[in-house]
Parts: sequence; structure tokens; C-alpha cells
Amino acid sequence: MIPCIYTKDKKKKLKKWEEGFYKYKNKKISVYDTDKKLICTKATGLSNEIETFKYIIYIENIQEELKDKFKEEELEDGLKEDKFKEEELEDDKFKEEELEDDKCKDKCKEDKTLSKRTNKELLNLFKIKKRQE
Repeated sequence: MIPCIYTKDKKKKLKKWEEGFYKYKNKKISVYDTDKKLICTKATGLSNEIETFKYIIYIENIQEELKDKFKEEELEDGLKEDKFKEEELEDDKFKEEELEDDKCKDKCKEDKTLSKRTNKELLNLFKIKKRQE
């Protein structure tokens, strides 16, 4: 909860300001008194002075609040961009692997000696080479 001041005296020149707190979430402000009891809520944008049906709410350090909110949004956007980049990299790696597999298949088709020999014949070739060494 963030400190603010509020008043019921909307029409008086000399207003009696009271201390309180507010929360701003999902474009909705909730105002609480010093005992943290809910006073009012309103769906509105965040600004220095907010007027509800019954109250005037004044937020003193609105610039800091907006900076913090902006930083949070930037971080969320940055995380989304990072995930998108990771997905692109994974897609690129998958495509490269597919290309390599296709190249290997093409080489095997071109090499007629490998395609004509059975597995036993290939194993025998390797056994013969080991014996000769």
C-alpha cells in the first residue's frame, strides 16, 4: 500500500485532508484509511488528483509510482521478447538438424556400396580390418 491523502470536502475551500493508503491494480484504485479499512474504489487511470463520487484523492509521489509501473511493464515486455527469441533459435536449430538429416540421407542414397551390403557384411568388413591391424 502506498501513502496518499484524501478528503470528503469536495466543495469547501478549506478542505480537511486525511492520511490514507491506496492500491492501484488492473486500472482500478482502492483507497484505505489509516486503519487500512477500505473507503472507496474506482476504475480510473492513475494521476495526481483523482475525484470519486464522495472523495478527492491526492497522490503526492505519482511520478515515482508511474516510473516503477513503467519499469515493470518494460521488464515484462523484455521477458516476452526473450522468450520469442529463444523460440526462434530453437526453430532455427530444429531446421538445421532437419537439413543435416536430409543431407545424410542423400549421401547414403548416392553411396551404392553401402546400400547394397547387408549389416552382416558391413560387420565382417570391420572385423577384418581389426584383425589386419
